[in-house]
Amino acid sequence: MIRGTIVAAALLAPLALAGCNGGGPGITGSLGTVAAVAPTPVVTPESRLKTLAWNSAWAEACGFNISTTKLKAAYLNYEASNGTPPQTVTSLGTTFDRLYKPFRAVAAEHADQCSELRLERIRGAVARYLANDFSSDAAV
Repeated sequence: MIRGTIVAAALLAPLALAGCNGGGPGITGSLGTVAAVAPTPVVTPESRLKTLAWNSAWAEACGFNISTTKLKAAYLNYEASNGTPPQTVTSLGTTFDRLYKPFRAVAAEHADQCSELRLERIRGAVARYLANDFSSDAAV
């Protein structure tokens, strides 16, 4: 019985490991290929709102002269025009107000991190916002 188990294990081991080297057609190899592809992030009204609050806080901390009140209003209009229910739009406005203050405090504490790269990213984000484009979810 033990000898049969050892023989079976010796015969099955190469098959079990075939996909591990990346070149074999085994199940592990095909799952490894699928797992290597990053999932596409889901962009939602809430994630766009959080990004807007974060980016607005950094823009202000890095010396950009922007009106967060106008940006927030433009964003809420953007969501409303895209079919977001009115109660959700109202909730988003409240959430922005709740998030912006602590985000602004963090950005102000780290204003020394307003590098050229960050400034360029902020310029791009603010330009999109001013063009009423809130579709992206990229934080600066």
